[in-house]
Amino acid sequence: MKIGLYNLEPRIKNLALEKIRLYYQRLRDTVLDCSPLEANGFDKVYASSIFDWTSKKYILPNMITGGTGFDLVTTLPPEIEQVEPHLNFGFTTRGCIRNCPFCVVPKKEGVIRVVNDLLGR
Repeated sequence: MKIGLYNLEPRIKNLALEKIRLYYQRLRDTVLDCSPLEANGFDKVYASSIFDWTSKKYILPNMITGGTGFDLVTTLPPEIEQVEPHLNFGFTTRGCIRNCPFCVVPKKEGVIRVVNDLLGR
């Protein structure tokens, strides 16, 4: 299978897309970054956005979309969520105890909790 990954904020590493990349690579599928112009050449295209202000005008109906930039409820399937890419995002905890009016972290991730240690799992 040929899988396309479309990062709407390409200057920022996207953890969800990296989990999807590694999951499909382990299945021996071909996984490539792509743009909307190339999307028809893939069996599946995953598009992800971190920020709600990023333009979504190039999203195509056949793309699988997710990320905080789209909504706060869509999640990866469990078999992809559990994948741990070898990237240093620095997460030892997730969530937040504050409720800043501009921030979606408490709504998306809940209260603060430990998710890793400094040595990794």
